[in-house]
Amino acid sequence: MVSDLKKDFIVKLIKISAFPDLCFKRVKDRDQSDHISVSDDQVLEINKLAAKVSLDYDLIIQNNTQTDEDIIEQFGSMR
Repeated sequence: MVSDLKKDFIVKLIKISAFPDLCFKRVKDRDQSDHISVSDDQVLEINKLAAKVSLDYDLIIQNNTQTDEDIIEQFGSMR
C-alpha cells in the first residue's frame, strides 16, 4: 500500500511511541465522546500488535515527556 502511494505522492512514515503505561493512561483519560470506547484488554492487545510493526520510518517520535513544541520541532528535521 505504501509503495503504491509513493508512486503518486511524497510519503513520510512517522511512528509515535510512548511508554506502554503512559499510553494506557492516556487512552483511559481521553474524553470517550471523541474516541472509540475500548476495554483495558483491547488497549493492551492493540499496543502489543502495534509494537510488532516495523516499517522504514522517516521519523520516530518518543512521546513520553515532550512538549508540543518539541514534537513540532522534530518534524522540521524531516526536510
